[in-house]
Amino acid sequence: MGTPVVYAATTLSLAALEILGHVDPAEARPSWSYRLELPDDAVERLSPERLPRGWNAARPRAATARMGGAWAEGGRSLALLVPSVHLPGAEELIILLNPRHAAWADVKISAPRLYRFDARLLPR
Repeated sequence: MGTPVVYAATTLSLAALEILGHVDPAEARPSWSYRLELPDDAVERLSPERLPRGWNAARPRAATARMGGAWAEGGRSLALLVPSVHLPGAEELIILLNPRHAAWADVKISAPRLYRFDARLLPR
């Protein structure tokens, strides 16, 4: 079994793009969105220069998975901000959250909101 990690994004639009980038758009289903509030001192940002070569390849690299697993197992931060592979320039960030981190109890999670993909984003 793998290491538990919650995968999130800094904006709802990036979350939608991440879903479409990882599933067949024909299979994109309505889902729930949540707003999270994290303690600032529990967030770490990983610069693109520290990522393994090929981190943004079409197929995930084992080195990238190992790096994320080591971060989660090490427990050095609640959240890790990393660049999205779906946008050039590494400017948009996704968030990996470690539910086993002590600061997880300090995360504020909103009530769920239903999200449906705009039909123009999906195949006809």
